Amino acid sequence: MKNKFFSSYCIYLLILIYGITFSFITTRNLDLFNLHARDMGLFDNVTWNTAQGRLFMNTIVEFRWASLLERHFSPIFLFIAPFYYIWKSPKILLIIQAFSIALAALPLYWLARDKLKSIFLALSFSAAFLMTPKLHNANIFDFHMGALEAPLIVFAFYYLTRKKFFVYTIFLVFLLLCKEDAFLYALIFGVYAFFFQKERKVGILSAAGGLLYGILVLKLFMPYFRGDISSSYMFIGRYEWLGNNFGEIAGTLLLRPFYVVQELFVPERTRSLAHLLIPIGFLPLFSLRGFLLVLPVTLEMLLSNFRPQYSMVAHYPLVVIPFYFLASIYGTHNLIYGQSPLLGKLRKVRVSSKIVPLSLFLLIFGYLNSYFFGYSPRAKGTPYSPLGRGFKLKRYETTPHVKRGHKFIELIPPDASASAQCCLIPHLTRRRHIYLYRGNRATPLDNVEYLFLDIYNECRPFFSGSYEKDVLQLLRGKIYGVLAYEDGWLLLKKGHSRELNEETLKEISGYFFSVLEGEALPRNTGTNREDLEAFNRMSRFAHRSKHKPGHLIFGPYRNYPRGDYRIDYRLKTGNNKTSEVVARIDISTDKGKTALAERDIR
Repeated sequence: MKNKFFSSYCIYLLILIYGITFSFITTRNLDLFNLHARDMGLFDNVTWNTAQGRLFMNTIVEFRWASLLERHFSPIFLFIAPFYYIWKSPKILLIIQAFSIALAALPLYWLARDKLKSIFLALSFSAAFLMTPKLHNANIFDFHMGALEAPLIVFAFYYLTRKKFFVYTIFLVFLLLCKEDAFLYALIFGVYAFFFQKERKVGILSAAGGLLYGILVLKLFMPYFRGDISSSYMFIGRYEWLGNNFGEIAGTLLLRPFYVVQELFVPERTRSLAHLLIPIGFLPLFSLRGFLLVLPVTLEMLLSNFRPQYSMVAHYPLVVIPFYFLASIYGTHNLIYGQSPLLGKLRKVRVSSKIVPLSLFLLIFGYLNSYFFGYSPRAKGTPYSPLGRGFKLKRYETTPHVKRGHKFIELIPPDASASAQCCLIPHLTRRRHIYLYRGNRATPLDNVEYLFLDIYNECRPFFSGSYEKDVLQLLRGKIYGVLAYEDGWLLLKKGHSRELNEETLKEISGYFFSVLEGEALPRNTGTNREDLEAFNRMSRFAHRSKHKPGHLIFGPYRNYPRGDYRIDYRLKTGNNKTSEVVARIDISTDKGKTALAERDIR
């Protein structure tokens, strides 16, 4: 009784810690302008519009009133929208996402406890799941429906194994409402129930119901919302090397297996598979039912020609990792209790002697996986896992630049139409007309009253044309006037006085894509270190007693036309109490041979 109480306390504590931790990290990322128009801004705009009665509508993706159901069939937003009556903020989505992912650990724990007969091993599985760095990366990467699918997959599977088919059906229905490709999971559960549980009726109903739902959604509902009933599923293009439709893809998989296998076993795809299997000790492969559980989702991931999907970055691991941990439980069951001849002498080892090593393996490798691989491929080594080496809470402190950005947002009326670049969109989406700024030609500026930009940040991705050229054209034009400009933040208003345009034009000319970070430039002395006041929170540092004399930075050597130029440096010195020169800045030509200007720093 005490063990049961203790284990319940531990699993709910793990869920609470994960939920609070990632709610904090993701909401702070939002505050620091680290989230994006697609998909944080998109889903926030859809949820807000749905709460206002404009079901599933948005203006971000297509630059017109468009339904989300054109791209993703996600009626589940009908159940999320009411939360916006409690708190009208995109942060509610991020909190829901964090606790939803955390909640997947609960049925995983129940299943492991029932199958493995060990509370400690069950807790180890749940803890290892919550320590997975690919899961952490997906959690901080905006908001995605996979976060809701993850717990529903595990809950549905758990109640299927317990033969509580009514509860299983409820979770399966909600799972199907999350996204159009969720019918695949109904097929997996149906096949599992039919062959492994001998529940023929449940298996047939699950598989047939899922398949029928998938056909209706992909062939009827989504084309209807696109306004073209003959159009095909837009994401099927990721599998075009296998065929142009589902029939051709299935034919290639069945009739040309060697061709498919040859394409699968390339370094980047096998690396993705290794990142899934190594931290859990290849456990899914020790069970036939475990192998068959992961096979469909693995093929869906690896067969795609879309790099983020097959390389398991962004949000794509959210629906794959739960299946691998479910399969690992069955692989572990075979290791402990199985009679497979492949296990050899391991079958003779006592059950109790296997549980502790397996538990420690899951915990230690789970932690090491996060520690060494908890780094974001998009953020110059910034750790995205709170267990990753180098993780610091200071990274989530608000900089003066960010504070100014939030003050600019307050100047935009909530009912005004607006456009902004990618990282600013999530702060402006609770309005009827919001457009992603993709350049003057690609953005419907006729419908935009306020244009909000940060010239220190690029508009990539989703930008068409020259950022610098387009913004300078706006400043020189007669339609928009500068409402405010400070520290790189630029707020333009249609029809506003152009009194500040010329002054702002002189101020910002040359800043675009010419902002050079010291730590990225060549050097022959000094080192890089964290600096929360820097734009990307890193700077080049040198100390006279620790570093040899030399160039802290030099270059880049670029060709510029003859003319007058202004160069601004952002420098800091320590407590230099003497008048002695500590550094010298010089501007040179001929690759450093001829100094044009120089200044001593004391």
